[in-house]
Amino acid sequence: MKIIVTGGAGFIGSHIVDACVKSGHKIEIIDNLSSGSSENVPRDVPLHQVDIRDTLSIAKIFKTFQPDAVCHQAAQLSVSRSVREPL
Repeated sequence: MKIIVTGGAGFIGSHIVDACVKSGHKIEIIDNLSSGSSENVPRDVPLHQVDIRDTLSIAKIFKTFQPDAVCHQAAQLSVSRSVREPL
């Protein structure tokens, strides 16, 4: 199965990526690295350093990769920042 993991360079996302790779799935990661790290990404897994709000870039990734599923782990970690800057 082809799966996109948003936030795949973060703590939870990277563990999901590892489990999916172990299960034989083809994975691509979308992460802006605002809180994640490229060091958490396996060498053989493509990392798209893109913000999920960048709809044009996201559309290109989806069109090219054509995933069967998306595991959405991208999130704003700071509640106070989310309240100050909801968009």
